[in-house]
Amino acid sequence: TADARKLLEQRYVKGWEHIGPDIDGQLRTLFSKEFLREINSEQLLHFPRYLKAIVLRISKAQTGGMERDLELYQAFRPLWQNALSVVASPDSIAAQYRWMVEELRVSLFAQELRTPTPVSVKRVTKAWEQLENNLRTT
Repeated sequence: TADARKLLEQRYVKGWEHIGPDIDGQLRTLFSKEFLREINSEQLLHFPRYLKAIVLRISKAQTGGMERDLELYQAFRPLWQNALSVVASPDSIAAQYRWMVEELRVSLFAQELRTPTPVSVKRVTKAWEQLENNLRTT
């Protein structure tokens, strides 16, 4: 997280307003106080890639990719808000959705790092709709 935090401190780029708070929120969610107890070891193995994706995202934004980042962020933000609303849920489907959203971040902002399974805004939106239906019926 040190590399990501260091890059976040360089907030001189115009249009930075959406990136800083988004990445701060992502880091707080990934590294909550009890994250080592709450996250299974299989999922923990993906954390280095998530951190690399953050660094790549910031680097791309700093080198002229700010407009593209904002466009991707606007498509991504509602899905992230959904994930935050269920992050503490013990439901396994909610947990799957939450990690699917993290993979979507990688896919959108650092595509070169690849994801273990195909993921897209459309797929994540569909997964949210299914999760909402499950939550309503339970």
